[in-house]
Amino acid sequence: MLFMIVEHFRGGDPGPVYERFRLHGRLAPEGLRYVTSWVTSDLTRCYQLMECTDRGQLDPWLHAWSDLVEFEVHPVITSAEAAARVLSGEGKDNSSREQARHRSVHVMIFDGFADWEPAHALAELRRWGKRAVRTVGFTSAPVVSMGGLKVSPDIALDAVAANDVELLLLPGGDMWERATYPRQLLDPLIKALVDDEIPVAAICAATLALGRAGVLDTRRHTSNGSEYLQAHLPYYAGASYYIDSAAVRDQHVITASGLAPVDFAREIFAELHVFNAADEALWFTMFKDGRAPS
Repeated sequence: MLFMIVEHFRGGDPGPVYERFRLHGRLAPEGLRYVTSWVTSDLTRCYQLMECTDRGQLDPWLHAWSDLVEFEVHPVITSAEAAARVLSGEGKDNSSREQARHRSVHVMIFDGFADWEPAHALAELRRWGKRAVRTVGFTSAPVVSMGGLKVSPDIALDAVAANDVELLLLPGGDMWERATYPRQLLDPLIKALVDDEIPVAAICAATLALGRAGVLDTRRHTSNGSEYLQAHLPYYAGASYYIDSAAVRDQHVITASGLAPVDFAREIFAELHVFNAADEALWFTMFKDGRAPS
């Protein structure tokens, strides 16, 4: 498999990148092969063609440079392969299949994800909203939730297209605090969805992913506390937009405290127009307060 890697030198400064390369080489793991590369004339970006047998082989290499470089990863094929596919009719068939697909709710899953936090939202999205739900993994490997549920992703993150997503849902988990996830894949997706006004919802520690992607800097939001965000996000610039509330929805971005999965679900329902106002209030009373209708 071939991948075009677009490297944006942090701060527009290539110096630290070339110095590390001089001292340590490319830091590519076994199985990842460098093909060729080009650098823009202003020395702010590099376009690097890499080859490997599995997308996951890129991750250790990307991680080794992520402090100095912001990455875009694009699977590519040669022009000859593209011509053969199009002339054989494959391109036309693929286009038809793409047009036939409906958008679906995409929920991130990973080892240790807090399985109860998206539960209320997902159940009603499927039951009352008649939405399709797809699980998204950072890779295609099965994961085990915090509650011990083993789940196999429907799709890997690098295969998710923004125009297939109706809502991206990020449940909490300790991983977000450690930042041990491929930001070079998730950050661009979050930004693309927000730019296209496609809703993104994050609860508990997953709000850190939205902060790292920069989408909390210009819209009202909440989390596990303003101090929590500032402690984990050195470049967080959205403190003036922080709302001390269970859940907040602003400009198609939904955030919630880890103590508020029901409030989180209600904001998602409102964003996607799952219930009318009366039924939404009734649902909230039942699941928040434990009171059945009289």
